[in-house]
Amino acid sequence: QICDANFTLFKRPRHCRNCGIVICSKFSCMAHWPKRMIPETFYTKKKNQSRVSVCTSCDIIAKRFHHSLICGQLDTAKELFETTRNINLRTPFVARSSSEDFFPIHSSIISGNVKLLRWLVDDQHCPL
Repeated sequence: QICDANFTLFKRPRHCRNCGIVICSKFSCMAHWPKRMIPETFYTKKKNQSRVSVCTSCDIIAKRFHHSLICGQLDTAKELFETTRNINLRTPFVARSSSEDFFPIHSSIISGNVKLLRWLVDDQHCPL
């Protein structure tokens, strides 16, 4: 549990759709992602749902990982991936300012760091 909220019959807990931790509905505990940012097996059966709830930890980690890929920071990307084990390499990052999806491989190409690209493709088997 990421927060110290007391849950009752009327104040139900939620689960982060990325890592599964229990979260409350407060802004400080939860963020919203487009559901295409997580694997299909992770979200609920609600077909009309376009956004899913994730904990702030997953949101921060994903943003830092995406930033490290775009900036070509191989060591930072490796550290985030290996220490958290909570990053999905087969789902896109959604740019807030556009409707484009950036998969990790695309973000590493933008950076121009060949070692980072090789790490994603050869070591992590990241899909092209």
